[in-house]
Formats: sequence, C-alpha cells, structure tokens
Amino acid sequence: MKEFIYILVSAIIVQTPLFGQQAYPTLSVTKGEVVEIRAALGQGTLFDTSIEKVRAQVDQFVTTGLDVPVPKDLAGGYTHEQHKKNFLILQKAGLLFQITEEEKYAILVKETLFKYREMYPKLERHPSTKSYARGKLFWQCLNDANWLVYVSQAYDCIYDWLSVKERKELNKELFVPMANFLSVETPRFFNRLHNHSTWANAAVGMIGLVMENEDLVQKALYGLPISKEGLKDNDGGSITLKGQKEAGFLAQIDFSFSPDGYYTEGPYYQRYAMYPFLIFALALDNAKPDVKIFEYNNEVLIKGVYALLNQTNAKGEFFSIK
Repeated sequence: MKEFIYILVSAIIVQTPLFGQQAYPTLSVTKGEVVEIRAALGQGTLFDTSIEKVRAQVDQFVTTGLDVPVPKDLAGGYTHEQHKKNFLILQKAGLLFQITEEEKYAILVKETLFKYREMYPKLERHPSTKSYARGKLFWQCLNDANWLVYVSQAYDCIYDWLSVKERKELNKELFVPMANFLSVETPRFFNRLHNHSTWANAAVGMIGLVMENEDLVQKALYGLPISKEGLKDNDGGSITLKGQKEAGFLAQIDFSFSPDGYYTEGPYYQRYAMYPFLIFALALDNAKPDVKIFEYNNEVLIKGVYALLNQTNAKGEFFSIK
C-alpha cells in the first residue's frame, strides 16, 4: 500500500534513517528512491515523457529567474498567482535537481529562496482583511501553508547541496519565521480541525523535518494549547469546537474521517485535503518511521485513499457535487 501512496502523491508532480541522522532528500522521495528513479530513466516510458514535460515548464525560468513580488492582491491577482506559480515551479525544480543532477535547477531554487528571505522579514500581514487568518504572502494563511508544503520539498531536495552558512541563513530568517507565523502567531488557524489547518500542520511539520527542528515537528503533530472556545471565522463557522482538547495533525486524522475513511467535509474537500495528509504522512514515514503514521488510528489514512477512489467513476472523474 505504501508504494501506492508514493504513486498517488508523485502524480500531483534503501533506507529510512532515524530523525537526527537523516540523509537528504527525505520528504516526498528518499536518497535510495532517487537512485532507483535515475536507473529507470531513458527507457522511453511514460515517466520519461513526464520528466521532459516538467523540464519544459521549469527550464523557461532557469535563465530569467522567478519574480517574487511584494504581496498585495487577492486570488486571481498578479501577486497571488505569481507566488502560487513559484511554489509549484520550485517543487518541480527541486525534484529535477535530484533526478537529473543538473545544478541549474538547484540554483533556481536557491536564488528564489534568497529572494523570499530578503522580502519576508519586512512583510506585515496581507493588506486584505477578508480572512480571519490573514497570510503574509497571500490573503489567507491557507495559501501561505500551501506555499510552505510545496517549497519544503524543494528545500529538502537541495539541502545537502547548500553550504552550511546558506542553510543557517534560510532556516533562521525565512523558514523558522514562516513556521512560527503559521502556528504560534496564528493559533486559531493552526489549531482548527479543518482542511485549511491540515495544510498548516503539514507545512510546519515538513519544514521542521527538513531542518531537523523537533519543536516544530511536535507542534505540527500535537498542535498548540487551546485557550478559547466558540470562536468564529468570517463566514460564521466555528473555529474551536465545544470541548475541543486536541489539535494538530494527529487530531486532524482522529476527528476528520469516519472509520472507513470518508472525510467529514465531503467529497470535494476530501480530494483537496488528501494531499497534505498523504505528503506529510509520507515524509513522517521516511524521516520518523517510529511514528508508524500509516498504522495510526486503524490505518484510516489508507482507508481515506480508497474512499477517495470510490467517489470517482470508471474514468477517474469525481461525481457531480450539487
């Protein structure tokens, strides 16, 4: 089943050492798996075609670089769409560096991350006040969490390639502040039992795994202390449930699925939410196998995958939601 999980999360593109002694990369793909991937190249397969398609997408930015504008727009506006493009391109560039060993992809990731490192400390919360949990790069923290889930994978892929000085600078001035912003600086958002907050838990946990920051990983797994009940979001939805005592990624697993894997927010959100559930679980399985995340709560994450597949037709299309 784990092999199926690998295929599932990879489509949205030998060893498992203990935390604290990890080899890189370690999140969505491991060092041993990269060796196997390289050995499989050049055989005229669908995988080769996919790699060339991704190359074409990323290569256009190798020379020009990626723009990192000061955030100001809502969804659909230039700055929103540019930062979204950036995290998708960076994730692909990181994986291409691992697969092809061509340094141009690592350079693209590094140069873009240092652009963010230069800008991020100067940012306040997004100027739009539409969300109860305003982001910094985007108008809501959800999108900031999306960014970090994807970019943590890119960072993981070039971590060993960077110098110690570069890693320390990025950790201290970009990634730890981002993780703190999504968690301790926005606790209502981080502790919520909701698909948005699952992305935040995954983001903080995944960048914590890359940096080997155990404090961040523990926050991601178990959440923050819950201080208030009855809080509402901008749409009147409950943020903290009555009597809620648990938060974090494990609580998301405990309270978001039926015993057979059906997601509480419905089919559309199951499609959207399974990615952070699975990509963080895969990273945990690689870096902290002692957690046994795929066995957790009677293997409900694996059941969630089957529930997701069972909500499609024979062509893989999701049923109409009315």
